Amino acid sequence: MKQSGLAKRALTNLREALERDLRLRAPIPVEQLADPMDSILAAAERDASLTYQHLAVERYREVVAALRRIEDGDYGICEECEEAIPQTRLTAVPYARRCRRCQERLERLAA
Repeated sequence: MKQSGLAKRALTNLREALERDLRLRAPIPVEQLADPMDSILAAAERDASLTYQHLAVERYREVVAALRRIEDGDYGICEECEEAIPQTRLTAVPYARRCRRCQERLERLAA
């Protein structure tokens, strides 16, 4: 119970930080520039901003889902093998859904 309390506090802090970050992000401008090189650089910056924003939204969703798992009593249980996720993994990735072995297997299948 103590571990889930610590995890809940860490996940809540992470969720709040992500909410602040997403709220404070400046709009991503779309503009046409006369110089082709400037257009290429602007497009690269826009792509990087969109990628960062997408990753932040995905992490936010994972954090919210982990908080829900705490409330449901499923936090720290691998969704694949249903074994306990080691505390070292949960410390490193508090929103982890899978143990390292199952996560690596999933990533190999997706590659």
